[in-house]
Amino acid sequence: MRLAPRYALSWNEISGRPDPGWLTVDAAQEAYDAPVGPALVVVDGSVPLPKQAVRAAWRIRFTPDGRVRISWMDDHGSVLRQSYFETAEGRLFRTRITDRAYPSGDQRWLMYESQTRRTLDFHADGAIFIEVHRAGDLDVERGITTGDETAWYLDRPVFGDWAALLNPGYGLPANDPSLDARLAATWGTGAVDPVGPLVSGQVSPAQ
Repeated sequence: MRLAPRYALSWNEISGRPDPGWLTVDAAQEAYDAPVGPALVVVDGSVPLPKQAVRAAWRIRFTPDGRVRISWMDDHGSVLRQSYFETAEGRLFRTRITDRAYPSGDQRWLMYESQTRRTLDFHADGAIFIEVHRAGDLDVERGITTGDETAWYLDRPVFGDWAALLNPGYGLPANDPSLDARLAATWGTGAVDPVGPLVSGQVSPAQ
């Protein structure tokens, strides 16, 4: 992956522009390395658009309390996947992955317009709790599976070394059958998986 990051203190999700504007690399590194720095947003700047906008395929948000959220978007800006990390024992621990599927792939959709939302919550004991929400369905499908919790930890990267955070399947088995297939086998129709396989192990309906 060839990275072309740009940096901002805040990001306007609607306009796709930095707020108030882009930071220099030096200013961004100073903010990132500060013991208690401001929020920092790292944005894919490989496709610049007019008026400081970009067509971003990914975006990373660091918060002052050490949390990290990574978003991956399609060509229209619809958010397909988000991964969440929190600080644990001096490292980053991935706590959640949320995938969304939309009515079509030919326009930009806002997250609340997704037809399917699947959330996986990761716990330090290896448990993974799964929830699948479908638009118009009041019932929530729930399941439990397990994984290798040691693979969910990540060292906080040095400034500029964003590659591990930008692997949408970090810590997940690359050749495992899609979780969707097992969701489908358990409940009928599984949620879409826009990026790739998620977890290994058997999926059991939650009690």
